[in-house]
Amino acid sequence: MLKVNEVYVTTTRRSKSSSPQACSKKIYSTRECLVNEKYIVAAYPHHFNSSSDEEMLQDMGADPKKEYTRLVLDGNNFRSSEMILEMPYSKFTGLIV
Repeated sequence: MLKVNEVYVTTTRRSKSSSPQACSKKIYSTRECLVNEKYIVAAYPHHFNSSSDEEMLQDMGADPKKEYTRLVLDGNNFRSSEMILEMPYSKFTGLIV
């Protein structure tokens, strides 16, 4: 099992003190997770290229120009079969090789 940090999208709701309405905003966040090496089908380098992705990463306090790793996982479950790791691709390949 590999212990990694997954990057995922979450929604925050903020309300201004002078306004009765709340606004929601999508942001990136991270969470620790365990990945079974046997279920990894493929791994690719991943870069966030859109301006909205870069803005969400900056809100998280991360460098938008940094390289991440995209994993493709095998298995039938309720989650997506892909995940983005907060780890450079070269470091990830060093873990599993």
